[in-house]
Amino acid sequence: MLGPYIVRKRWFTPPVKGFTGIALYPFVFLRRGYSATIMRHELIHVWQVRKVGWLRFYLTYLLDACKYEYRAIPAEVEAYANQHDPAYLPAELEKLVRADPDARGSLT
Repeated sequence: MLGPYIVRKRWFTPPVKGFTGIALYPFVFLRRGYSATIMRHELIHVWQVRKVGWLRFYLTYLLDACKYEYRAIPAEVEAYANQHDPAYLPAELEKLVRADPDARGSLT
């Protein structure tokens, strides 16, 4: 299983204004000032990719993005609903959130 590889770069700007992170499997790109919640949200997307495969996930995501507003995309609904729950991710992914010295804010 690849990654995830966490990329924290000051120059990184997600392609959509106002976003602090983006998961492009197997990479998770995080902008300066990200929180544990944002990191967990992006790792939920990594887990979604692992469950169905990258091609199916991204094709479905793109098709859903054409049909729904951003917050109504099923992959985003799942990520937003669970981004505050440390028990939601598999332990191997959650430990990345807990071990990250740069994640700001609450870990729950």
